[in-house]
Amino acid sequence: MRHAGVVIGMIGQLACSAQMTKDTTTALSTTFRTINLKSSLSASYSTSRNWQTADFQNYALSGSFFLQDVGVHTDRRYQHQVLADLSYLKFVDSTWVKGTDRFLLSMLWSRSAKKWTHSYSVVFSTQFLPNEELAYDPGTESMRQVRYGGPLVPGTLELNYGATWCPWPMSSVQFGFATAKVIATPRYALQDTTAEHTISAPNMVLDMEYGASVVASINHPLNDRLEWINSSRAFYNAFDRDHISFEVVNRLAIKLWKYVELRLDTHVGYDPLLSYKVGFSQEVLLGFFYQKQVSK
Repeated sequence: MRHAGVVIGMIGQLACSAQMTKDTTTALSTTFRTINLKSSLSASYSTSRNWQTADFQNYALSGSFFLQDVGVHTDRRYQHQVLADLSYLKFVDSTWVKGTDRFLLSMLWSRSAKKWTHSYSVVFSTQFLPNEELAYDPGTESMRQVRYGGPLVPGTLELNYGATWCPWPMSSVQFGFATAKVIATPRYALQDTTAEHTISAPNMVLDMEYGASVVASINHPLNDRLEWINSSRAFYNAFDRDHISFEVVNRLAIKLWKYVELRLDTHVGYDPLLSYKVGFSQEVLLGFFYQKQVSK
């Protein structure tokens, strides 16, 4: 109940901040606003170690969507960002199976247009489709396909307050001094089925935590042909393996031609609810992209 009270308090504080921003925006002149849209369809070859507790090599067909809206006012700044990825994998002598499945929404409101300022943010992540895997059924003494999870499960909601550093116009790194985190996890994916949770249901568990965090949202061109996109976050409330979690999503896009690019995607993640091992995935993708940027 203590965690639930903290979460409710954080929601109220964020709602007040959002209302203050709305009330004062009309009285402020916007220095600039930039909307950046990018979508792509690519093919790839990937190798993974302990990614979702498995080691494999495969080919993949991947779709990606990225949308960012950044506005800077006289004494305020906001940065809203959506990153979505969905891919299907082809193993040797196997059928197509779901690979990357990610939806990440981050919204940050800063109380100053300076490079260092204090801010509020909301970060939400989930997936689009259920997970599928083969599992042994002792009743039939055979392997069967198990489906679990889907939209919102697994899912994570973080409410943050802290200091923000804006190294470039379209980038920010927030150091959250106060973070309330709500996590929904499929019961089938838990590594410890005897652990206690805030709320338990037949197919999922819900946990509420309070601690500190780091949230990075980077969109920065390194040169005319090389673009760096990073959406990463880390959370901790104690320095041990059960109270630290992180996910790093790093992307380098190399423009080869007008609508053709080579992309290097690196994913590193650690979630003690699922595994005590760090997951790693590296993909090299070649495909077509569409990009549009509007500045006001």
